[in-house]
Amino acid sequence: AERTATLEERNAELAQANAELQQLDQMKSDFVALVSHELRAPLTALNGGLEMALQENEALPSATRRTLEAMARESERLTRFVQTILDLSRMEAGKLTLTLGPVAALPLLQRAVEAALPDGRRSVQWDVPNDLPPLWADETYLDEIVRNLARNADKYSPPGRPIHIAARAADGGVRLSVIDHGTGIPPEIQEHIFERFYRGAHRESATPGWGLGLYFARRLAEAQGGQVALRSPVFPDPAAPGAEFTVTLTVADSPEECGDA
Repeated sequence: AERTATLEERNAELAQANAELQQLDQMKSDFVALVSHELRAPLTALNGGLEMALQENEALPSATRRTLEAMARESERLTRFVQTILDLSRMEAGKLTLTLGPVAALPLLQRAVEAALPDGRRSVQWDVPNDLPPLWADETYLDEIVRNLARNADKYSPPGRPIHIAARAADGGVRLSVIDHGTGIPPEIQEHIFERFYRGAHRESATPGWGLGLYFARRLAEAQGGQVALRSPVFPDPAAPGAEFTVTLTVADSPEECGDA
């Protein structure tokens, strides 16, 4: 009886500690969401001001123009980060609203890749047939998935190497792939690469990031009834084995397989 009473007391203590941890985690999430929300308005004003200033770029001294362009890039990057935090907060709270419907794959891929890789700064090789069936997806968030994967490929690829965009219909779904010629992802960290805030040690010298893009891409795909998978190595070159990220979603003629939004 004494041992039973001690065990019950320990269980009660563990339950209380767990409840306190859950409360702290909720407070942290609420705080991050609040800060992100408060940042969005001034960032919108800042982006608008920079855009207006750059419209007069021909009258600006070259040094001033370069400074404003750098500020605009960083402001846009911070805006994307804030929006990602807000979307993740809504998703984890079960409040992210999806609008599922038929989405044409090729036009979406072209828009998303162009937005992620502006000004033709990197060569893109396309392998997307014109007769792909439409996807059953949320167009806005599928666009965000592709942008995240394209930015990731660009970030970790050496200069001058292309990014491959491919798509195939298979098994009642459509697979969209983004392939790079980077240093690849070692097998021992592949299971962690989609974790929130995870950044592999082999990437410490790469362009700074927050470790949220792949996590967000997978969560968004799963919310639409799909999945994101990783394959690495892709190429036989040991110095640049590359990585392939594939998004698989159901085709639009069988939306019942996707579930409700």
